[in-house]
Amino acid sequence: MIMRLLRRNKGYSCHQVLEVMQAYIDGEVDEQVALNVVEHLEMCKQCAHEVELFRRIQASVRERADEIDPRIIDRLTAYARELSSTDPYLNDSSNN
Repeated sequence: MIMRLLRRNKGYSCHQVLEVMQAYIDGEVDEQVALNVVEHLEMCKQCAHEVELFRRIQASVRERADEIDPRIIDRLTAYARELSSTDPYLNDSSNN
């Protein structure tokens, strides 16, 4: 449903970009959504920084997957979910 709503709107907000960031990074969005995200990232340094930081973290974990205790991955995942549900910036639809 989120993807359908985002496809209709041009000019994504920061909130919208952060909502689809994981799917965008994983290549799981359609071409129109990806183009809208790229357009926003070109104009918004804060979101571009967030995406780049997430890509680096993801790459680092992927490179060391055999060395990392699965319980740590579970804790990091839970922490990321907690942050996204409690971060006022992510939950404030009035942001860019």
